[in-house]
Amino acid sequence: MTLLDLFSVEYVERNADKSNYRVSGVGKEGNIVFCPDWAATLDKSYLRYSAITIGKEDAIGESLIERTIEKPAVIVARTGASFCVLKDEWKLIAETDLIVLQCKQDVSNDHFFFLIAWLKSNLCIWDLLYNKRSNSMYYFKQSFKPSIPCFERENFEKLCMLSRSIILDEDTFVARFNESLTEKEYDLEIDNFNNIIIPNKLKKIERLFLNHYSIGVEEKKIIDQELELNGYYVY
Repeated sequence: MTLLDLFSVEYVERNADKSNYRVSGVGKEGNIVFCPDWAATLDKSYLRYSAITIGKEDAIGESLIERTIEKPAVIVARTGASFCVLKDEWKLIAETDLIVLQCKQDVSNDHFFFLIAWLKSNLCIWDLLYNKRSNSMYYFKQSFKPSIPCFERENFEKLCMLSRSIILDEDTFVARFNESLTEKEYDLEIDNFNNIIIPNKLKKIERLFLNHYSIGVEEKKIIDQELELNGYYVY
């Protein structure tokens, strides 16, 4: 199965005139989605599943909006970062070129949860680096036919449940930080969140993909080592 079987693909080129600006209020509730020019993972942590949003009060002018998009989507930056946008209508600000993936007609939105989990997985990142010679799905611009795992219903539902749970955890954490956490409390909680709570779920997701492709312990060690050598976070 390829991505084109399930998703429509739109390429968005960042306007080069929008190079000098800062985004404030990141994490606030709003319908403005910010896509940074980040890699697929952070240096010492996974990169969040849910889209980075800013509030209306932090909007930096309509001229920075690349476009308004209707329907939920998964966005993938040229630099490798990917995010799930679960909004019916939203505005996009981007630091880099990106692709917007939306479910085709008659394809359930559960496939967003599946896709973002696959894009974030160590196995997918490794496959892009070492088999596709790329750091992002973005580079299939000329022939966008990368394959994705085709799970049986039971494992598909398990994976979607874990992916959905991660997004809910992220939304809950950001809401708490914006409303009540002090900086010291935030530092303590973000460490627990990024190094214990979320990685426990990420490891379960990774195991589903590894089992699907019959990848054993020794093969996983090689994959992890190669990713770490290239600066990617491994869980």
